[in-house]
Amino acid sequence: MLSLFDTGKEQAGYRLKTLELFNWGTFHEGSSGQDIWRVGPDAQNSLLTGANGSGKTTLVDGLLALLVSPKKRFFNQSSGAQSTKERTEESYVEGHYGRTQGEEQAHSRVEKLRQRGTTYSVVLGVFVNEQASPVTLAQVRWFSQRQLQRWFLVARQELSIAEHIRFDSGGQWLRQLKNQPAGKSLEVFDGFSRYAERFRQLFGMRSEKALTLFNQTVGMKVLGNLDEFIRANMLEDNTAEAAFDKLLTSYQTLLASYQALEKARTQLDLLQPIHDLSRSYDDLEQQLEHARYQQQWLPAWWAREQVSIWTAELARQDEELDRLQRELAQHENAWDTTNAQHLDLERQWAANDTLRLIQDLTRDIDAAEKEKAGKERKLQDYNALSRQLALPTDPDEAIFRQSLAQLRSLRAATEQDLEDVKEQQMQGRIRQQQLQAEYDHLLAEIEQLRGSAGKITGRVAEIRQELLQAVRATEAQIPFAAEVMQVRAEDKDRWNDAVEKKLHSFGLSLLVPPALYSAVNAYVHAQRNLRGKIVYHQVDTTAFRLPPADERMLVARLEFNPQSPYADWVEQHIASRFDYVCVTEQAAFERLGKALLPSGLSRNKNRHERDDTQHRHILGWDNRELRRELEGRARAVSAEIDQITQQLIQLGKQLKQLEQRQQQLERLTEFRDFAELDWQAVVLRVETLLTRKRELEDANAPLRVMAQQLTEVKVELEKLNELRKNTNQKIGETEAGLKLLRAERKKQQEQLEIYDEPALMAALAALQELTAPLTGQVTYLTFDAQKHQLGTDLTARLTALQQENSQVARQLQRRMDAFLRPGKAVTEKFADWGSDLHEWTNELSRRSDYLALCEQLREEQLAALELRFREEFKRGVTNALTDYCGALEQQHEHICETIEQINQSLRDITFNLAPDTYIQLERTNTRRPRVHEFRFTDMPSWQPDRTQLALAPDPKQAEIDHFVQHIQPFIRRLQENEKWRQEVTDVRNWSDFKAREYYKAENKPFRVYENSGSLSGGEAAQLAYTVLGAAIAYQFGMNQATNPWKSFRFIVVDEAFSKLDEDKSKYLLQLCRSLGLQLMVVTPLTSIHLVEKDVSVIHWVTKAKHHKDCSVVRDIPILEYHQKKGLLLAAEAELES
Repeated sequence: MLSLFDTGKEQAGYRLKTLELFNWGTFHEGSSGQDIWRVGPDAQNSLLTGANGSGKTTLVDGLLALLVSPKKRFFNQSSGAQSTKERTEESYVEGHYGRTQGEEQAHSRVEKLRQRGTTYSVVLGVFVNEQASPVTLAQVRWFSQRQLQRWFLVARQELSIAEHIRFDSGGQWLRQLKNQPAGKSLEVFDGFSRYAERFRQLFGMRSEKALTLFNQTVGMKVLGNLDEFIRANMLEDNTAEAAFDKLLTSYQTLLASYQALEKARTQLDLLQPIHDLSRSYDDLEQQLEHARYQQQWLPAWWAREQVSIWTAELARQDEELDRLQRELAQHENAWDTTNAQHLDLERQWAANDTLRLIQDLTRDIDAAEKEKAGKERKLQDYNALSRQLALPTDPDEAIFRQSLAQLRSLRAATEQDLEDVKEQQMQGRIRQQQLQAEYDHLLAEIEQLRGSAGKITGRVAEIRQELLQAVRATEAQIPFAAEVMQVRAEDKDRWNDAVEKKLHSFGLSLLVPPALYSAVNAYVHAQRNLRGKIVYHQVDTTAFRLPPADERMLVARLEFNPQSPYADWVEQHIASRFDYVCVTEQAAFERLGKALLPSGLSRNKNRHERDDTQHRHILGWDNRELRRELEGRARAVSAEIDQITQQLIQLGKQLKQLEQRQQQLERLTEFRDFAELDWQAVVLRVETLLTRKRELEDANAPLRVMAQQLTEVKVELEKLNELRKNTNQKIGETEAGLKLLRAERKKQQEQLEIYDEPALMAALAALQELTAPLTGQVTYLTFDAQKHQLGTDLTARLTALQQENSQVARQLQRRMDAFLRPGKAVTEKFADWGSDLHEWTNELSRRSDYLALCEQLREEQLAALELRFREEFKRGVTNALTDYCGALEQQHEHICETIEQINQSLRDITFNLAPDTYIQLERTNTRRPRVHEFRFTDMPSWQPDRTQLALAPDPKQAEIDHFVQHIQPFIRRLQENEKWRQEVTDVRNWSDFKAREYYKAENKPFRVYENSGSLSGGEAAQLAYTVLGAAIAYQFGMNQATNPWKSFRFIVVDEAFSKLDEDKSKYLLQLCRSLGLQLMVVTPLTSIHLVEKDVSVIHWVTKAKHHKDCSVVRDIPILEYHQKKGLLLAAEAELES
């Protein structure tokens, strides 16, 4: 059987030769100030022993300080310490050794061997390798300005404290050391990380895990969960985070490209209507300009037409004037002849008396007929009015007088009805105006509530909206205090009104966060007139939360919006400022200094207040119920307005009927005398006159012939007079017309002479399209009508164009405003939306800015952004994702290889004897649902199908859709859920591990170990050290195929030996021998017998004889120990006693 330690010269790997301590813990510099304590295992197995409290742990902690990161090590763990604060580097440098407390002292005082300002500490270890240069590790610690400073040294040769480290605070010793031959290979570090990285490289350690294992061997007692141990101690830490950072960089680049592309597309979507409307606006402007041009030059066209038409008309009317003058001469001749006949008959007629009497009767008859016709017309009017008023028609004198009396009553009643209807109409209109004002107010409130989550409306809400737009904030960022609180549901019936009244003014206050405070101040200060009142509070949302309030307090009647960051502040403010006790009894109210009754009556010491001013309730962060209430009220008001409108329409009809009736009564009242209507009396008189005339005419026949001739001549004269008159009138009209025509033609000719001939010809050519339908169709008679119609049509066209242009202009301005202020969804998506738009306005004169940007986006930026996105998509994030997932898979493959390499080491270790067995680690894919889903579902999901993308109708859009639907959710989940990401991307979690014991002879499985919970203490320790040994062999580089000498072969084992039976202790020693490890066993004096046969030297730690608070150590070769064993143990016992 091989001995546990090969003491020959051919020992592989780096082993501890010496450890030197100067001023480390209780290993004090001594009275000489130069005592250096040295432990020399000389690359052999050794035993560190001593009585409890002698300083063994201090020496082990020196080794830990030398080799293990401060973030990983745990001082005093070999003694079972439970806190990392029990011992620190500072306490070791100062040499703490206890606490004392005087009788009169309130607190204990730390006892220390050294003071900060005058001491320094050195820990130095020399590691040798038979096949390589020795390596010295040293650490120097001292205090500067009460802060602990450190130097970390690595040298590829042997150094010692006494010869090479002559410390001074100025660093001169380092410069001197570097100038010595021993300092040629010296490397100095100011931090542990680079120092450890360097010596790990020299020692052949695989990773930082090696140092963690070294640390763990000191304090490890049992294995615990095998699966977790393998992940934590045998496998490399997760390296995916660095790849993820690289992926995030590529993703952020692609995301920036995507957001820039989406922003450009969104801008283009908003700018396209502006572009289209701008083209329409420009077209309409051109049409308007052309129409105005036509309107400006149309008079010239009409002037030219009028000159031409008027010239032709003058010629025609000159001919007509000649014809009328000839016709007048003919009528004059005929009249002269007929008039002579008339004069002759008149002379004959004048000589007859009977004829004169007949003429007098004829005049009387004519007068009577006229009188009769007048009375008949009046009777018709009277009857028409009487029928409308339901009065008798064709009355006799008695009925006429009865109707007159009835008319007076009807007039009085109608006037009263008119007054009543007018009064009702006035009251209805007043009520209609009141309701319309209420309806408009309700609609305005509802519209405000739709754009807000709270219940506050009116001017104060408008001021808040103006403020939000100015500082580019949201309602959630600057809420009303009322929007953060509301009365609890169980308290609303009794306390809602009182609390609303008491908190109304405060509820209208705005809450402003510190980030927006300056911007709000600047806006409010800059306004000349806010047209209202605004109160706001600067709120620190980090305020602490108060303990639960007394249930009687006002604040306890409230609940606060859990989604608002201001909830705690508002609750504190209510609790401190409105600290009213809510009571229901008057006696309690009078007893308390500050109280509130459900009626709203409040008391603050001697001041009492109740405010019943009508205010709508405003507390709460959900206005849906209020909106429904106001919408119901608006519908009711609208229905009442419609009802009153119908009533007013009916009243209007009644008023019109009554006014018409009043007019009828007034007209009927004008008939005051029955004689005005009595036409029958006139008929009798006419008959009498006609009888007398016929009698005279029948008595004288020649007179009838003369009368007939005289009548015919008179008729002929009247006819000729009418012809003369008409012809003279026509001649006058024609002459006047000719004069007017000449004047008008002259005026138009003069007008045409004003125009520049080329400009006129160009204008007439431009008018051709407008006037073409009239070419050859305008005549003298239709000229004015056609001119008026064409002007009217052109004016109407101009009006229509102007209206359409104004409408397009308004649409254009709305679109421009929508681009500048696109809404919450867009501004939240693109935080820099307005960064380049500060000086932009929605004025039409600034259209060129929008059109230039639209053109730039369409022609240049969009294509460039799409190209940039595609390049980033193909070569950036896709490659980064491939690298990231590939790195995970590569690390997984490395884990599989690592387990195989560890298993190779385990095959050489005999785990149990008779029959001989060995341990193998087994790896299977994890059954954790989240890890399994990530590896086999999530990881493949992001990968694009290049063929499918290429064959898509729009490959560019297909790539964007794939990014949005697959890549972005995958990376965003990785980014936002850090705990989940670290779990699923830690490739060690992809596998579950267990240990299986095999028979060596047949290589057949024996049993499986998943944890040590079911094993006895000895068995658990054996499994623990077996697995730990395999991990050490792997991490310390012992099983490297190349350079097997470049490995680390030193470990420290704590007091586990004292707690194991002899067989298990031997197993641990046999394991270390199998692995070729140098072992330093730390054990009390009582357990020396377990290992004394297997060590070369004992490091004996005791208390100093002359200073019980200091420790000393000396090396005793094992042969010397065997010779002086009794004396040594007796001396130690005496020293302890």
